[in-house]
Amino acid sequence: MSDYSLTMYGHCGMPIPIVGRDDLASARERAARIIRRLRQRRMFVTTLDKGQTWESTEPDDAVMISDWSGILCLREYPYPYRCPECDQGYEDGEDAWRCCQGGDCD
Repeated sequence: MSDYSLTMYGHCGMPIPIVGRDDLASARERAARIIRRLRQRRMFVTTLDKGQTWESTEPDDAVMISDWSGILCLREYPYPYRCPECDQGYEDGEDAWRCCQGGDCD
């Protein structure tokens, strides 16, 4: 089972991590809440990649650019190490190396 991260890459140039690492259903639920909140604030939300990436922009009469104006991305969590046999992700290289040594893949 993969873990996912949800990040808002603001037009201001600063990424805002929203979900560091969670299952897909929880990360999608959080993205849906954010999208609903943006639409309630009269911001435009465009789907760039269905279920993965959305862009939010201000209404035409906005005076300032919001911190929530940008690209919302749901991506598979980028584990730094992976088991070469089963591709299970790990934070530690030793754990990844030991994963399939005994044939006990998760």
